[in-house]
Parts: sequence; structure tokens; C-alpha cells
Amino acid sequence: MGFLAEMIICPVFWIMIMPMELWGPREPAKPDDPDANWQDTVTYAFIIVAGCMDHSLPLICLSIDFSYSCIPVLWRHFAITATVIAIYAVFNMCWTLLVKEIYPLMDWDSTVGAIIP
Repeated sequence: MGFLAEMIICPVFWIMIMPMELWGPREPAKPDDPDANWQDTVTYAFIIVAGCMDHSLPLICLSIDFSYSCIPVLWRHFAITATVIAIYAVFNMCWTLLVKEIYPLMDWDSTVGAIIP
């Protein structure tokens, strides 16, 4: 179930979300700029490293585990995965509409923002 979820999450993150994080409206502060706030640069670097670790390392580890474990994939596994994804979508929608957005693409206010998830 986790391997299937990571096979969906990883490409969506790298194709749609990470480019917005890297080239979005916010420009990182330059380290050699005397007026720059060094905490902004460290925070931006942390976001990039954390995004890489959260959305590539699990897929690599699960791919290795899946290749060695020889666990059969059954159709009933899809039902469990679909249920977890549906629960997360409802949580994401409620959190985004009531508190703040988690990902910039999933704003749930526009048609495109509701179709993407």
C-alpha cells in the first residue's frame, strides 16, 4: 500500500509542486547580499532538502523493500489504498479551507484547485 501511494505522490510532487516551490513568487535571499536575512536562506534551503528527503527517499527505500520481499499485490490492496487517499483528500480539503493551504496547487477554491487532487 505504501509503495503504491509513493508511486503516485513522488511524480506529482516532482512534476507539479517542487517547481512551484523552486520558481514560485518568492525569491530566496542571496547569501552575499549584506541586506539579506540569513534565516530566509537557511529556511529556503531546508525546504528544498526536506522536500527531497520526504519525496524521494521513501520511494527508493520502498522500491528496494518491494523488490526483496516478494509480497503479491492483490486487488483488495487497492481498496485500502483508495480509502486512505480519500480520507487524506477530505482532511486536505478541510484544512485548506479552514486553516491554510498545504500545497499551492490544491487550493480547493477554484475548479482547477479541486480537480488536481
